[in-house]
Amino acid sequence: MGQRMLELRKQLRLTQDTLAKIAYVTPQTISTAELGTKAIRLEIILNIRAALDISTDYLPRGGADCRK
Repeated sequence: MGQRMLELRKQLRLTQDTLAKIAYVTPQTISTAELGTKAIRLEIILNIRAALDISTDYLPRGGADCRK
């Protein structure tokens, strides 16, 4: 999940700080999610999903088409 999030964030040319602001989380939360160092709450995953404008199942499952 973290790798997909990192790749998409970079494709969109967003910094961790910028994505954190858009998703209403801390930059540390984005870093933790990308590194996969601990479990991320569903609420936070949904915020990140909304900020990246991707389908709900893209982060946990992947797939060819991530856009909603």
